[in-house]
Amino acid sequence: MDASLTDPRWALVDRVVASPSFQSSPRQQELFRYLALRALQDPPAVVSESQVGVAVFHRPPDYDTSVDTIVRVQVSQLRKKLEHYFLSEGRDEPMQIDLPRGSYLPVFHPRSRVDGTAPSGLTAAPAAASTAVPPSPTADPRVRALTALLVVVVAAGAWLGFDNLRLRQRAGAARERPYLDHFWGQFFENHVPTQIAMSDGGVLVLAEARERSVTLSEYRTASYPRVVVEAMTTDPKEQAALVRSASRGFTPPNDAVVAHEAASMCLRQDALCHLLSARDLRINLATPENVILLGHKRANPWLELFEGGMNFRYAFDDTKRWATIENESPQAGEAASYRADWGRRGYCVVAYLPKRGGGGNVLLVFGVDLQSVEAGGHLISDERAMEALHTRLGIGLGARVPYVEVLLQTKLQGNAAGDYQVIAHRLVKG
Repeated sequence: MDASLTDPRWALVDRVVASPSFQSSPRQQELFRYLALRALQDPPAVVSESQVGVAVFHRPPDYDTSVDTIVRVQVSQLRKKLEHYFLSEGRDEPMQIDLPRGSYLPVFHPRSRVDGTAPSGLTAAPAAASTAVPPSPTADPRVRALTALLVVVVAAGAWLGFDNLRLRQRAGAARERPYLDHFWGQFFENHVPTQIAMSDGGVLVLAEARERSVTLSEYRTASYPRVVVEAMTTDPKEQAALVRSASRGFTPPNDAVVAHEAASMCLRQDALCHLLSARDLRINLATPENVILLGHKRANPWLELFEGGMNFRYAFDDTKRWATIENESPQAGEAASYRADWGRRGYCVVAYLPKRGGGGNVLLVFGVDLQSVEAGGHLISDERAMEALHTRLGIGLGARVPYVEVLLQTKLQGNAAGDYQVIAHRLVKG
């Protein structure tokens, strides 16, 4: 018998494959078993896309991976299923399996307990050397500064996201939260899959470097980000550094906090949710699904799909370096524009909208800055805040929550949002 099949980690693979998330996907089961076995048999090995295509999908040895993208598509779906498993039915597993971007080999690692130690009976493997390729040296200090900033954002995002997950696990049994259950029960009542997409730090770096936001049409093209970068500079080293930075789908730390709050609401409602970066997101307006988008459209271009009829919209002036929430139809006592006071005061919009065309619901949570999104995350995950919103809308637990846009004003404390207040709202036609 293959020694890998007696490895305790293979028993975890069996549990994952037998879970409801995988039961209806024989192809995903086969793919996961193949990749997991390769990872256990020869961890240092590199598995290529064409090897997977031949072994799992029965492609000829000389097939063109640039034309036939089945492996990339199926691996992306597998990555989402693994994320869902360990956030739902596998949340109590002592070990987790991740499928890193840019690799076809799963990574097994013990999950930390709330006291920060490894679970009993498990020994953490030595940390693998980083697979990140450092940016090529470049004479442009702007590129070096942006790359350094991105490294800090990525490290903080990973730590905060993981720490928030530990705190959620520590919470234990669910408390009575009738107002949150009222809102989220309605959001998920259609029983269709939900995508939770965090901002893409890479596209934000690219927007800052070229001093113009990346449009959704640019972002969705198969040649992104290279086509955008090549229009900015002809220096090969600068191009390489910017392409690497823009390709990886890094997540800002504030989005990571809110994403895990949203994921915990999915778990509470037993909803099928996929957590991913905007870089990996694909939305079909004709497909029934729910969508939760985090971050403003400079960092998450997918917001363009839903902002058309909104009253509160994000805007950025690259010349003046002003970020604002524009109020399309100011009412008495409201301003026409709300501008960020960097590091001191910000604004956040939480918009609960219908997904027109294919059906489903949409939740947008974006700040005028990166920090203010946390205020929106608190509104959608805190019982008292949700009760206050119900009161403001004049509804009780027996009435439906209307589609609505809510504008929050936030006080910033370092790299996080502190106190906030709801200063305006607009009802949205269903």
